[in-house]
Amino acid sequence: SIGGGSVAFVTILREPKSRVWSYYKYTQTFSKRYRQRPLSYFLSAINQTLGGDRHGSAVQAHPEEAVAVATSRLELHRDDLQLTNMMARSLGAQPAELLVLPVTTATLNTALANLRQFAVVGFIDELDAFAERMSEKWPLLLASRGALDERAGSGQRGGESRHALCPMPHENAALNSTFVTASAHPDLETRALIRDVNRVDAELYAAAKAHARKRR
Repeated sequence: SIGGGSVAFVTILREPKSRVWSYYKYTQTFSKRYRQRPLSYFLSAINQTLGGDRHGSAVQAHPEEAVAVATSRLELHRDDLQLTNMMARSLGAQPAELLVLPVTTATLNTALANLRQFAVVGFIDELDAFAERMSEKWPLLLASRGALDERAGSGQRGGESRHALCPMPHENAALNSTFVTASAHPDLETRALIRDVNRVDAELYAAAKAHARKRR
C-alpha cells in the first residue's frame, strides 16, 4: 500500500489500447525485433501463453511455476510484459509478481486501492482537466512565471517559488522517427487482440475514471 506522511502521489493513466499501441511504436525506434514483426504476433503469443481462454483477465492466484520471469515457449521477452496489463501490474503487483505474465485479482484490487490514495489521477485524453486539478491542489507550483514575478513585486509571499515551476503537458507529443514502421492506428484485428490481453487494465482504467468523476 501507499500513502501516509507528507508525500503526495500523482499519475497519468492512458486508455489501454492506446497505451499498448504507443508503446509498440515507441519501442520500434530501438528494437529491431519489434520492427520485424507486427504487434499481433506478440499479442497472439501472450494470449496463447496465458492459455487462450483467460484473455488477460485476472486470475485468482499464480500457479507455482508462474512465480518466475514470464518468458514463454513462444519467444516472449521481458519487454513484452508492457503489452499486457502493465498499468495494473505497476500499481498493484508485489516485487515477485512484476515479471509474471498473469495478473491476479489481488493485484487488481491492490492497484485500485492504491489509486484511491493518489492526490491526483489524470488521463492522457483529459490533460487540460489534469492541469486544472493540479493547479487547484498546488497553485504556486503551476503558476506562470509572470504571475509569480508580479506577486513577488507586490510584496506578497510566494514570489521566491518561481524557480520551482512545474510545466504541465497539454498534449501527447507524437513520435517522429524513421524507424517507426507501424501505422498511426492499429487495425481491427490488432485492436481486438490488445483488448483481449488487457482486460485487467481496462477494468482498472474504467474504475479510475469513475472515481475521478466522483472527486470533481
